[in-house]
Amino acid sequence: MSPSGAAVRRWATAALLATLAMLVVGGILRGLGAGTAETAGMEQVRRVTAIALGLCTLGLATTAIWRHAAQRALLWPALGAVATVALQGYLGARPVPPDARPWMVSAHLLLTLALIALLLAAREAAAAIANPPVATHPADDPAPAPIDEYRRRVRFLAWATLAATAVQVLLGAHVRAHVDLVALGEPDLARGDWLAAQGDLPAVHRHLGGLIGMATAGLAVVSTRCHPRDAVLGRAAATALVLCIAQSALGLNLTYRALPPDAQALHLPLAGLFFGVVLFVALRAGRPVPVPVPPEAPGP
Repeated sequence: MSPSGAAVRRWATAALLATLAMLVVGGILRGLGAGTAETAGMEQVRRVTAIALGLCTLGLATTAIWRHAAQRALLWPALGAVATVALQGYLGARPVPPDARPWMVSAHLLLTLALIALLLAAREAAAAIANPPVATHPADDPAPAPIDEYRRRVRFLAWATLAATAVQVLLGAHVRAHVDLVALGEPDLARGDWLAAQGDLPAVHRHLGGLIGMATAGLAVVSTRCHPRDAVLGRAAATALVLCIAQSALGLNLTYRALPPDAQALHLPLAGLFFGVVLFVALRAGRPVPVPVPPEAPGP
């Protein structure tokens, strides 16, 4: 990889780690609730993490403009990441009425998923620019191999899973924000009844999670049948399945153990990590893999 490509990937990776840290801090804050000394301390941590995320995205955009201004597949995601972080900061600084809180939480999470997608797109574009396809046949003419049928299936399953996961995350954000409203509006209601007070929405959230689990299992199976075999793709799909199982276990824990704070702290960052891994699978499956062509047999 060229030095410029390495710099872009380093900035994008740092921004992805900062985004994950923001999700972890946000999950902890949701689990702690409001008005505690621990919450005040975590708010300071969130501000520091937000500043770090802003600096990382600015570094990414600056490097993209300076060294890759002509490569739009890299430039636009980098600029989009800066715009997304700026919009997140603007929305976070505005006062939110209690009745609008569910929509604001959903908007923040939707922007976070968009930021993850933009940062991963920038990383993949940097990798493609720095490591162009190498011809593998005797004529040395660049002719990338077509994407085989199983890679197409992996790509389709991955994009479908991503769409369902985005809906799932937004539903979960809506459910969690409504929990706060129920807790404030009905202080005598037992903690274990907060979800039941929301009607069918939590059940829809759980059922969609089951469909995502089945799609992720299919993704892991189909990824092992690609030709030529792609070990990175297979490991990423298997990782997505492990994350999905862990997320399902946390969801059951939240439902049947009256929303324990520790499970709430993990549920949100795992959702963002799962989304990022599945997106990586989708991007990887859409990349043609060069197939070695045997050399021509020597003449008589």
